[in-house]
Amino acid sequence: MPAVPWRPLVALVLVAGLAARAPAALRDHGAVPPEWQAALAAYGQDPVANRSALDPIMKVPLDQLPELYLVAVADAELRAGHPRAAVRAYRELRQRDAGPLSELADLALGTLALELGATAGTRDNLVGLLGDPGPNGAIARLLLALDDAGDGNTDAAVAAFERLAGAPDVMPAVRNAARLGAGYARWWAGQYEGAVAAFDLAANAGDPRLADDARYAAARARLALGQEDAARRAWEALAAGVPETRNAPKPSSALLDLEYRAVVRSAARRYRRGPVMGPADRALLVLDLDGVTLAKAALARTQWGPRPAHPLPAGSPPRTETATAAPAAGPTAAPSGTPPPDAAGVAVHPAGPAPEQRPHAVLVILLLAGVVLAALELRRRSRRADPRAR
Repeated sequence: MPAVPWRPLVALVLVAGLAARAPAALRDHGAVPPEWQAALAAYGQDPVANRSALDPIMKVPLDQLPELYLVAVADAELRAGHPRAAVRAYRELRQRDAGPLSELADLALGTLALELGATAGTRDNLVGLLGDPGPNGAIARLLLALDDAGDGNTDAAVAAFERLAGAPDVMPAVRNAARLGAGYARWWAGQYEGAVAAFDLAANAGDPRLADDARYAAARARLALGQEDAARRAWEALAAGVPETRNAPKPSSALLDLEYRAVVRSAARRYRRGPVMGPADRALLVLDLDGVTLAKAALARTQWGPRPAHPLPAGSPPRTETATAAPAAGPTAAPSGTPPPDAAGVAVHPAGPAPEQRPHAVLVILLLAGVVLAALELRRRSRRADPRAR
């Protein structure tokens, strides 16, 4: 029988104080058929290529599966694009255990409810974790703030994100995600200047997983403010990097515009192609997009105006360019006077006069026409005054 890969499988059941318990959970199920253990080992090594190895286990009724296999089945259902089936597996797990496994299930169920747009489910599953002083409680507060932002409760969301970002007892991954979340909350509310400031702060927080996403979002907010050249230069620099995911599908227009629902659902789609993660890490994946891939797609989609002849040097105050993109997302309407969007959803102001149009040449033509008309009028009057002309 192949050796069980401890690290990826422990990741599935690790939440809070479960570290010492995970090896025992594996040993307790030595009575399961050997082929189950082989399937679990193969899935832990490569869940993308070996998901079908769990097919025989997934046909067994949930109430007959050991806890560790329940977690693996839930993870496999997520990768198959069956979130509601994963919900059933996690609910079965929660019913059996009142300790760390129950907290694991609550965190997973709260994340799934957020991705599915079930606000009530998000709160019902996460509110019991708010008293946890460890990572679970901090991640629950992060997800609830994200839910507030999606519901338009911007002030409450920003306040919650900022409290998390400034809490020294919260793990750095959550603090950095909270800084990014504060930017998204302002972006969805149409507060573009505040969003730029928050995204810039998140980009410089030192978290490489989220820095590319923060830079993409900051450029998108700058484009909404009319700072086309700054946005284009930021995206070009970002697009020169290496994408997090190879052969990633083309981002939707909604995701390029950072619409709320597209952002929170993107993580579930990307998780299908990634390594095994515990519920805590997967919850943090909600705000971890692929900024490089987004930047490349946004550069190709946006209808850009002509580049300025003399770009501003670094550190100069931004200036308004000829084209802006109005966001397709956010609870608030676009300001009056915003130009209509193009087919890709990006509103673009009409460009200025083409280089070949020369206003001084038009003026010369008008002056010459006036001289000719004046000469014709003088000739007509002179004929009336001269009797021989009759």
